[in-house]
Amino acid sequence: MSEGDVRAEFATQFAFMEEVLERARRAGAQAEVYWSCSERLPVNFEAGRLKRIETTRHHAFALRVIHEGRVGLTSSTVAGEPAEMVERAMAAARYGPEAGFSFPSSDPGADPGDWWDDRVAALGQDVLVDWGWTFVTGVHGLDGALAHANLGRQIGATRIINTAGLDAVYRKTAVSAVFVAEVTEEGNFLHVYDWDASTRGDLDITGMAARVVEDLRAARQNVVMPPGEYPVVLAPRAVRDLLGPILACADGRAVQRGVSPWRDRLGEEMFHRSFTLVDDGRLPGAAASCLCDDEGVPTGRTPIVQDGVLRSFLLDLESASALGLTPTGNGARGEMADGPPVPQPTNLVIPAGEQPLADLLTGMRDGILVENFMGAWSGNLYAGVVTGNVALGYRVRGGERVGRVKDCMFSVNAFTALKEALGGISRETRRLGSVSFPYLLLERATITSRSD
Repeated sequence: MSEGDVRAEFATQFAFMEEVLERARRAGAQAEVYWSCSERLPVNFEAGRLKRIETTRHHAFALRVIHEGRVGLTSSTVAGEPAEMVERAMAAARYGPEAGFSFPSSDPGADPGDWWDDRVAALGQDVLVDWGWTFVTGVHGLDGALAHANLGRQIGATRIINTAGLDAVYRKTAVSAVFVAEVTEEGNFLHVYDWDASTRGDLDITGMAARVVEDLRAARQNVVMPPGEYPVVLAPRAVRDLLGPILACADGRAVQRGVSPWRDRLGEEMFHRSFTLVDDGRLPGAAASCLCDDEGVPTGRTPIVQDGVLRSFLLDLESASALGLTPTGNGARGEMADGPPVPQPTNLVIPAGEQPLADLLTGMRDGILVENFMGAWSGNLYAGVVTGNVALGYRVRGGERVGRVKDCMFSVNAFTALKEALGGISRETRRLGSVSFPYLLLERATITSRSD
């Protein structure tokens, strides 16, 4: 995808979309045509060896119609026969769900280019391979570790048009890196990793590799953690799991269907006043930033929780209409665009706090620093329950990591913890693709373990 006009670059696909839309209009339907295209260059290393380099190109088309009050949807990966696509969608509408929404007419505006970076678009496989070798040569064999790396560059474009007059189009770049160090020995399996993704060429490859090495060395000494209730500092990767119940309950479809218990709680103070959670679809550099959602609604900054108060749900067109609210730009389709849009977060942000991480760790006296969980979505999300194995965690005494804790399970009610047990928020934050989080101190959480 060049710097030239994207409309000219994909003239065939655009002409197909426009003919599909016109045919659906003539058939008496409200209609929306969605198209996305991406080119991906993944580079994979396994056990210290370059394993795969492969460029792939992907197209997805979707037609959604509203006819006689019902919704019909069809999709394709090629610009085929417009009449056939319209016929399929109209046939689906005969038995489709009732339509409680209309397609948006407001245009999100011209693409400002904020999610396109020429440096990323120009990245070749040689650069990605060099990044991988830099990590692999520095980690493979260190303390018996195997080194794995997955790197990728993606460039793409999206266009959405509808019979209400919407015509939204934008381009986007993305680059990602995952670095893993793995140790397998009798009675011990250790998996340490770091990752990031960005729309810009700003990945800190050296810093990511250094963090993996630092965590690997800190985790090579196993220590006992007796069962009990402990203060816990959650690293940014673990914070994402703690937010699972909030995101589940703030999902507009869950609210619409009565699954979420939060329907009548907007404006209520539900969390500690220091806690804020924002969905920001235009966060600079963040992986999920874009012009609009997959229904053409402009993205923006949506406070889900502001100073402890529940302020908003994440809404697509359907859920917003059913709840009498304004859509928030969170309607998302799957990669193949073969299902209806559903509410999903874009970029999640918890603003930085005032305390240095070192002070949070020192203040625990004897506690756990959890880097990431495994299976932490296994609890009852709508009741706030988060339970999961501590995949990587450290016992902390006097502010220092004294060793890795094994065979531990973490259990907490996220709603209660973030209201009554939130003891601090670090001023250090980490971007992890589409999230930007600080470290959170929970003053108490239940830890069960097999202590020797």
